[in-house]
Amino acid sequence: MIAGVSSNEGANYVTGANIKSALGITFLWVEPIPIGFYGPAVLPCLIGFIVTTVETIGDIGATFEASKLEIDTEEYDEGIQGGLLADSFNSFLASLFLSMPNTTFSQNNGVIALVSKILIILLLIKKVGHN
Repeated sequence: MIAGVSSNEGANYVTGANIKSALGITFLWVEPIPIGFYGPAVLPCLIGFIVTTVETIGDIGATFEASKLEIDTEEYDEGIQGGLLADSFNSFLASLFLSMPNTTFSQNNGVIALVSKILIILLLIKKVGHN
């Protein structure tokens, strides 16, 4: 892409005319958005909500396991309920603002596992582990 834009032929396709003619400051929506209901979009949105719900349950469970917490406890059940409530509420708000449902980030589980290993290694070094 860079080679195409930087060559002489690329200059025929990419011009700065629209940028030069654009206003300095403008609103994203210059016309009102009509409020309506598009029926065929319901099923894909529901699938998106279900996928994010399953992902939230898996992410919370993995966080409990990476943190070495018991998963057969009431604390775990309350964590799942709270996580699902937060995820569903935020996804509902996102849909009101014409956005897709929210999702959790499973990368945090890797960070928890990595940090715990790093801390163990650092504690083995006498200078770091010494009070």
